[in-house]
Amino acid sequence: MVSSILTNDTEAFREITEYVIEKGYTNLVLVKGKEEAGVTVDRLAGFKQACENKNIDINSIDILEGKFNEELVYKNTKNYIKKYKN
Repeated sequence: MVSSILTNDTEAFREITEYVIEKGYTNLVLVKGKEEAGVTVDRLAGFKQACENKNIDINSIDILEGKFNEELVYKNTKNYIKKYKN
Protein backbone atom coordinates (compact mmCIF):
# COMPACT_ATOMS: atom_id res chain seq x y z
CA MET A 1 0.00 0.00 0.00
CA VAL A 2 1.31 3.43 -0.96
CA SER A 3 0.28 6.45 1.06
CA SER A 4 0.78 10.06 0.21
CA ILE A 5 -0.37 13.49 1.21
CA LEU A 6 -0.88 16.02 -1.54
CA THR A 7 -1.28 19.75 -1.11
CA ASN A 8 -2.45 22.47 -3.41
CA ASP A 9 0.50 24.84 -3.05
CA THR A 10 -1.11 27.56 -5.16
CA GLU A 11 -4.26 27.66 -3.03
CA ALA A 12 -2.32 27.32 0.23
CA PHE A 13 -0.01 30.22 -0.60
CA ARG A 14 -2.92 32.35 -1.76
CA GLU A 15 -4.76 31.71 1.50
CA ILE A 16 -1.80 32.38 3.81
CA THR A 17 -0.81 35.52 1.91
CA GLU A 18 -4.36 36.88 2.03
CA TYR A 19 -4.47 36.10 5.77
CA VAL A 20 -1.26 38.05 6.37
CA ILE A 21 -2.53 41.01 4.32
CA GLU A 22 -5.87 40.96 6.16
CA LYS A 23 -3.95 41.16 9.45
CA GLY A 24 -2.59 44.50 8.24
CA TYR A 25 0.82 43.52 6.91
CA THR A 26 1.48 45.19 3.57
CA ASN A 27 5.28 45.41 3.39
CA LEU A 28 5.69 41.90 2.05
CA VAL A 29 8.86 40.03 1.16
CA LEU A 30 8.84 36.64 -0.55
CA VAL A 31 11.66 34.13 -0.15
CA LYS A 32 11.37 31.67 -3.01
CA GLY A 33 12.88 28.37 -4.00
CA LYS A 34 14.45 27.20 -7.23
CA GLU A 35 12.95 28.73 -10.38
CA GLU A 36 12.60 25.35 -12.07
CA ALA A 37 10.83 23.64 -9.15
CA GLY A 38 7.12 23.07 -9.64
CA VAL A 39 6.41 23.90 -6.01
CA THR A 40 8.09 27.29 -6.43
CA VAL A 41 6.02 28.05 -9.52
CA ASP A 42 2.81 27.04 -7.72
CA ARG A 43 3.57 28.99 -4.55
CA LEU A 44 4.56 32.10 -6.51
CA ALA A 45 1.30 31.85 -8.46
CA GLY A 46 -0.69 31.73 -5.21
CA PHE A 47 1.25 34.66 -3.81
CA LYS A 48 0.60 36.70 -6.94
CA GLN A 49 -3.12 35.79 -6.88
CA ALA A 50 -3.42 37.00 -3.29
CA CYS A 51 -1.64 40.26 -4.06
CA GLU A 52 -3.88 40.81 -7.05
CA ASN A 53 -7.00 39.99 -4.99
CA LYS A 54 -5.92 42.50 -2.35
CA ASN A 55 -4.85 45.19 -4.85
CA ILE A 56 -1.15 45.02 -4.02
CA ASP A 57 1.23 45.59 -6.91
CA ILE A 58 3.45 42.51 -7.16
CA ASN A 59 6.21 44.72 -8.59
CA SER A 60 6.38 46.57 -5.26
CA ILE A 61 7.31 43.37 -3.41
CA ASP A 62 10.89 42.32 -2.84
CA ILE A 63 11.63 38.72 -3.77
CA LEU A 64 14.65 37.03 -2.24
CA GLU A 65 16.27 33.97 -3.73
CA GLY A 66 16.36 30.94 -1.49
CA LYS A 67 16.79 28.02 -3.88
CA PHE A 68 15.86 25.64 -1.00
CA ASN A 69 19.27 26.35 0.55
CA GLU A 70 19.18 27.28 4.25
CA GLU A 71 22.52 29.07 4.19
CA LEU A 72 21.52 31.17 1.17
CA VAL A 73 18.16 32.03 2.73
CA TYR A 74 19.86 33.02 5.99
CA LYS A 75 22.43 35.18 4.20
CA ASN A 76 19.92 36.89 1.91
CA THR A 77 17.42 37.49 4.71
CA LYS A 78 20.09 38.83 7.06
CA ASN A 79 21.37 41.20 4.36
CA TYR A 80 17.83 42.33 3.57
CA ILE A 81 17.09 43.10 7.22
CA LYS A 82 20.37 45.03 7.59
CA LYS A 83 19.52 47.06 4.50
CA TYR A 84 16.06 48.06 5.73
CA LYS A 85 16.54 48.12 9.50
CA ASN A 86 15.36 51.41 11.04
